[in-house]
Amino acid sequence: EGLLRWPSMGDSRVDGMLGPLVALVLLVAVAGLVRLLWNRLLVRRRAPALLGRWLAQSTATPVFLLILAVGTQLILAQLPGLRVSPSLNAATYLLIVASGTWVAYGLVKGVAAWYLSRIAPHGPGKPDAELVLLFRRVAQVLLLFTALTVILEHYNFKLTALLGVAGVASLAAALAAKD
Repeated sequence: EGLLRWPSMGDSRVDGMLGPLVALVLLVAVAGLVRLLWNRLLVRRRAPALLGRWLAQSTATPVFLLILAVGTQLILAQLPGLRVSPSLNAATYLLIVASGTWVAYGLVKGVAAWYLSRIAPHGPGKPDAELVLLFRRVAQVLLLFTALTVILEHYNFKLTALLGVAGVASLAAALAAKD
């Protein structure tokens, strides 16, 4: 009898963990398959540059990470008798928020790139392109601010002062952009 004893296959702890571990392996396989199909069918297709292709190209990696993060979080919640460390839970939560934010920004970036390549060349020109780039930058800042707010709220930080500063900053930006 040593200090470590490996559980046997008949042990209920092993039998209870086998399903979630198989689910974790399947999750990685499915996420990899989705990523492969995403690239083959949507991104690399030689079809006309439709909006869907631009969106798929901009969101391929964050969707893959989002599938992995959400699936891992769900599977870890199902493991019986295994105490998942708070740092692992925090890491998967942060990955979910970061991936979700990245997907949203990928959508904005894809629409902006599609617009600049397909619509803007037929329009008035430079002012239109500058407005799209400004919109993309503002969307990026808003998405990062929202993600930061969600993460801080999850960890019970008081956000009233931060939201007040954001309100004053947006009012100053609006007054500065008035001209």
